Amino acid sequence: MGEDFVSVVNRKTSELARIYQLLNRYGAASRGAYTNVGPIEISMMAHLVSASQDNHRLRPRVISFPDEALLLPQITIATVSLGRNDIGMPRAAPHEISRYPLRWTNARGGGCITVINEHYMRAFDRGQWQQVRLDALSKALEYNPNIVCFGEYDYLPNYLPLDIDPPLNKDEENIILDEWSKHAQAYDENIQELIDEKTNPIFLFAGSYHGCRNGGVQQLRNVGKIFQNQAMLDAARPPAHEHAKRGSALKIGEVLSANREIVIDYYITRIAKIGVLICSDAHDPTIILEVFRNSELHAANRMEIILVPSYNPSPQLRYSCQVLSYMSNSVVIYVNAHVPNAGDVAAEVYIGGVALLNWPPGILNNVDTYPYGITVEGAPAVRVWEIPRDFLQKAIQLRDKSRSRAVAKLLRIADWRSR
Repeated sequence: MGEDFVSVVNRKTSELARIYQLLNRYGAASRGAYTNVGPIEISMMAHLVSASQDNHRLRPRVISFPDEALLLPQITIATVSLGRNDIGMPRAAPHEISRYPLRWTNARGGGCITVINEHYMRAFDRGQWQQVRLDALSKALEYNPNIVCFGEYDYLPNYLPLDIDPPLNKDEENIILDEWSKHAQAYDENIQELIDEKTNPIFLFAGSYHGCRNGGVQQLRNVGKIFQNQAMLDAARPPAHEHAKRGSALKIGEVLSANREIVIDYYITRIAKIGVLICSDAHDPTIILEVFRNSELHAANRMEIILVPSYNPSPQLRYSCQVLSYMSNSVVIYVNAHVPNAGDVAAEVYIGGVALLNWPPGILNNVDTYPYGITVEGAPAVRVWEIPRDFLQKAIQLRDKSRSRAVAKLLRIADWRSR
């Protein structure tokens, strides 16, 4: 069996069916299988990568078509991490939770969600909440960024607690929700006015919020708001996009309604193909595998830049962003809104698994200008990163060439189902 086993895998492997031949042969468990495990490991991984599209599948949404004549010499990114610690987590004692403006609660449709704490509900200053974010956005826009990313839960809180004592009646609920809706509309208009003043194309992730969509039943979602300015668009501006988180962060109490779609939207823009994975979505192995399956430079659904807004200081998520950047061979932008302790990382940018500012000078041939990042004076929440396009293209090409032959073969096998 050993010789047959090796001869099968050494043929040009272009069909997924061949890996099942190998797995069937391995299942016979002859001695030869134990001395030729490399091809079997590739086959098993190829099966997992190929199966990822049964759980998640990338879907493009066109904002504007790339135009070679309009390519920018560099991509400027602004990350906004407000260093928040304002959500009382479920594991905290009740008397501690009451100190926080936001907390978790049971929700219609099932699950836990960030809401305004009832002790703060009437006093909660939504205007101030908005102004802090508009001021940070204004400061970021001074640097003419092409991408601006806030953190998870940085959009306006939009859910009423159900466990208030005494409970609100329907009229009281409607009055509050109507007021909140007007605030959100005004906030969106302010955001749009700010970015429309700029002539450089802008893709803005303005944070996410928990809310319900009623499609016959209440569907609890974590929804991000995406804005573009007119310089980004080919046609009349559509309304702000809503981008839903795929899975729940169960460890911290988030339980979203079941997502009935397997698609993960990404956005085709004149800057790049931009994806958004909200917090724990970037930690989901099935999502990472699907992104990896589409990571070859010629792949139609390859995401070039991936935003990971979070409210999570865990190093584990940051390492997942590094792995995601390596597996996808793309730029991954991690933005953490929750910075409870000194030394917690608020933002990081990776290219090909390497922190942007750690690429050693001279590693790329004929590249004179390397990326840089600065913290904005007078606005410590805002950091600006500039990536020269020439550096970016050559860094991605270098990582692509340095992939092992096993990975190249794995991707070739896994890609067969999509043809």
